Amino acid sequence: MKILVVLCEGSHDVAFLYRLFETIDFKKDSVKIGEMPKPFNEYIANMLKKHNYDDLKLSYIWPPLPSLIMKKAGNKPANQADVLLMLYALGGDSQDEKAKKIINDYSAWFLGKKSEEDASYFTGEHTYAFAYILDANDHGIPERVKKIEGIFSRVLGKRSNDRIDHNKVIKWSDASVGCFIFSGDKKCGRLEDIVYPLMEKDNEPIFMDALKYFKTHHRKEDKCDEKKSTIGIAGQLQCPGESNTIIIRESRYLSGGKICADLKCGEIINFFKKLISL
Repeated sequence: MKILVVLCEGSHDVAFLYRLFETIDFKKDSVKIGEMPKPFNEYIANMLKKHNYDDLKLSYIWPPLPSLIMKKAGNKPANQADVLLMLYALGGDSQDEKAKKIINDYSAWFLGKKSEEDASYFTGEHTYAFAYILDANDHGIPERVKKIEGIFSRVLGKRSNDRIDHNKVIKWSDASVGCFIFSGDKKCGRLEDIVYPLMEKDNEPIFMDALKYFKTHHRKEDKCDEKKSTIGIAGQLQCPGESNTIIIRESRYLSGGKICADLKCGEIINFFKKLISL
């Protein structure tokens, strides 16, 4: 089995990747913790048991659990392994400590390091991969790559040869590692620069009216993102009362046909195919 841990900036990223993975035959896995494949069931159960809930604030979700788990059955005649995909929403681009903890915990299991848990290690029958997904924002792609490389280096050790880069997959401490930076055409930007045009396509009148509504009623003192707000307004027609996360994950504004025809989506999907196959 190939086990892929994907660290995402937020829940919108997880929702969008869910739509992409659906187009390459991944299925959502909603099993109970006790029914997950070993040793994931033991690892997550032990992590929950050991946490000190007396120190936990209601608004602070910890320990981190996958936001979404997906699976894809391998092609046995082609000698392709099953793939288990675990997507995490970190809660922002400043959650370096969360990211390091997740990478450290899994690498302890994946790579045979000493583990604090009492369950058995993963066996050699599995191969492992980490992916880190961030928005470029105004920082640009090189700065985001530098940030991600620093996080991996502090957990997995520094590399002297092949370096991590945007849309690139390398071997690092016997695991496959890669990163992808969401951006617009000018190498800055964010997820919405990819999602918005896809959702707007074939729905231009709806999104034009939603944008007009936003501009009419938006007050300058309110810090609102135009694209996120417009998606939220238009999304109420198909997912009433729901957040942008649900709108991205479930609305008909995104379709498999649009995703498969889009060059940027194809680039993201091919990145994950490389990560799975290495």
